[in-house]
Amino acid sequence: MFVMRSKRRRRKAKEKLAQQFWLRLLHRHFFTLAARDYVEQLKVISKGTSCNSLLPSFVRKRLVSSDEL
Repeated sequence: MFVMRSKRRRRKAKEKLAQQFWLRLLHRHFFTLAARDYVEQLKVISKGTSCNSLLPSFVRKRLVSSDEL
């Protein structure tokens, strides 16, 4: 029988996975190009809603600090 995890622990685990994914993305050489393409795609997808809101906050900070947005 498997143990039910609390909602908080599940959310934490998901956030950690997401963070690892984004950090891996950040560490690539072509991060700025990939980010620019990704942001462009988000603009197309979201049509008007700010694409910033779809990016995790720590990625947004990194992007703003490197003046890519």
